[in-house]
Amino acid sequence: ADLNLVLAQFGTECGGDLTNDVPEGAISIECGGSAEADLTTAVNLLPEVPFGCGTGADTGTNTLWYSFVATNTADSVLSIYSGTPGSLTEIACGEDDCGDSGFNSLAVATGLTVGETYYVQVGAWSAGAVATYTVEVDCFEPEVCVTCDDATVIESEPILVDGDTDTVNGGCNTDGTNPPTEANLNLGDIVCGTASLYSTDTDGDGVPNALRDTDWYQFTLTEATSVEWEMTADGPGQVIIASWDGLDCANLGNPFIAGAFTADDGTGCQTGVVAADLPAGTYLAFAAYQGGSGNPNGSTLNYRAELKVGGQTPGACCDFDGNCVETVEADCDTFFTPDATCADVTCPAPIVCPDGAFIEGGGFGEELADGYVDSLNGGCNSTGPGQAPAVVDFVSCGDSWCGTSGNFLGAGGGATRDTDWYQFDVFADQDVTVEFEAQFEGLFGMLALDAGGICPATPAFIPGTATVAESGSFTVSLLPGSYIIFASTSGFEGVPANAPYTFSVTCAAPSPVACCFADGSCTDLLASDCATQGGSAQADVCANVTCPIIAANDSFEGALPVSCGDSFIADLNEASAGNDDLLFSCGIGTAHTNTLWYSFVATGTTATVATCVGNDATAQDTTIDIYAFDGSNLIEVGCGEDECGGSGFLTEAVAPGLTVGETYYFRVGAWSAAEIDAYNVTVTCN
Repeated sequence: ADLNLVLAQFGTECGGDLTNDVPEGAISIECGGSAEADLTTAVNLLPEVPFGCGTGADTGTNTLWYSFVATNTADSVLSIYSGTPGSLTEIACGEDDCGDSGFNSLAVATGLTVGETYYVQVGAWSAGAVATYTVEVDCFEPEVCVTCDDATVIESEPILVDGDTDTVNGGCNTDGTNPPTEANLNLGDIVCGTASLYSTDTDGDGVPNALRDTDWYQFTLTEATSVEWEMTADGPGQVIIASWDGLDCANLGNPFIAGAFTADDGTGCQTGVVAADLPAGTYLAFAAYQGGSGNPNGSTLNYRAELKVGGQTPGACCDFDGNCVETVEADCDTFFTPDATCADVTCPAPIVCPDGAFIEGGGFGEELADGYVDSLNGGCNSTGPGQAPAVVDFVSCGDSWCGTSGNFLGAGGGATRDTDWYQFDVFADQDVTVEFEAQFEGLFGMLALDAGGICPATPAFIPGTATVAESGSFTVSLLPGSYIIFASTSGFEGVPANAPYTFSVTCAAPSPVACCFADGSCTDLLASDCATQGGSAQADVCANVTCPIIAANDSFEGALPVSCGDSFIADLNEASAGNDDLLFSCGIGTAHTNTLWYSFVATGTTATVATCVGNDATAQDTTIDIYAFDGSNLIEVGCGEDECGGSGFLTEAVAPGLTVGETYYFRVGAWSAAEIDAYNVTVTCN
């Protein structure tokens, strides 16, 4: 690696052969050809030109450069630039677009000039993704995706560029008040329009804000109608249907009804459709560039959108009281079975709220609707790690509670679910039983809050409590502390909003449980006594539990020596259960569970530690961190998570710039309790 660095500097500064670490040394690829990009050989780590996709900042590492001469007007590769080295302009970028893992990249540049030379920058997202990749270049004449011959409405808005304001049918984005109503549509209208990405200093702080041109159209229905809003575009677009009645620009989530993003139809065109059964009223049809599309500033989208009548969907509608009526889907906001009669369905039995039960939301309940933001008892989903959960309901022993959950479309248009978090404070050892009943398949369970009643870094259900069913119960032995009783739907679709559930909590004096110790021995103790004696409390008694022998190398101090070139088994079942106190910087930057420590003496300047090979293809989410040690502090030099293997969740961590003969440390961990397993680990130095 040191030799390559010297050669690159010599070539750049002294007139020798340039490497493709820099644009001047770009390797030419013919249209229709490919090249192997071995990013491990790259010398310059940060990208020479910031990628416009991803975060759009100086992220990425180990970049290499390639070039091609356009033979057609469009091209498909990764990050593409026009111009000359030293004066390059990004014209397309791709990140997480394709491949079996979904983490490989595809960039499409259109409007190329035949015969001109263009440059391609290829890089890894992080050190953990540095590997050898195949770069393919395909030059083609793009299909004409948008034709306006049959359009009944021409938007006639000029392309917005840096410094502009969206004053034509820009809706709430124009002035933040009620959207203008001059852009009216009728069922059957076909709109031809444009959208663009640009930057304007909207808040006067001297820094341009990244913006997108959004187009808002109003339409009115005089009777219940099934409506489709369909877009065909030459790039990634977004379509939305929302309610216009009572539209509040300051709270755009509430009127949201349905939305969709466009997707490549295989010809290079993007198509997307959103459909809804709507009662009479006034509505909004929205068209725009897809937010977060990854396309660079200055990109333009041409689209053709049609507002048309869909078929009214008939079926059987069951209400929450168990009654059935035959109607259309637009008039059913509870349990709907399409193309069925009431004789074909069995309605869910009603849920009876017990006398004297408490009602979620401080007695006021929670009203769910499309566009709703789950800010009422949304728990750690609303606040996040290190914060007190957003909880308004506090549960005590002997309580009965009634609430509602269900699926709906969030403010961003995606399918979501209402999650309810009830805080349960325990002041003495308790055996706690939670019994529940719901009008849907629910997910009920319990988790512990960290000291001070704050959300843990990686919230996880207490073992044995997570239950997916319409009715059931779980019992758990609890130490003093703050806990959460969790109630929600088990999935993100299929349950109407405001579907009811109920649960009750009973407490009893604690019973002894199995207490497992590091040597594999087991003693039945109260959970509090088990913690005091340094054991790990289980959910059952010793007669029904096999205690694992905890490995000595489950801490840095006990790191097990291995050598470069070794392959061995890291059985995470032998690690102490629970999260390691030292955070991983990759993944989401949090602690993971059941970690084992190892050390090695570097025999090369780059070390790779991996679980990629020889493990079950279904195995998920191992994480590896590599450290140097200065005598008092661990210094991270490499990290990996979700890079490789048949599942795409196994790990390869790469640590460059090591000193031969020095000792380094690494740990192997599981993302969560579900991934605790025995893994093949390889260590290589080069």
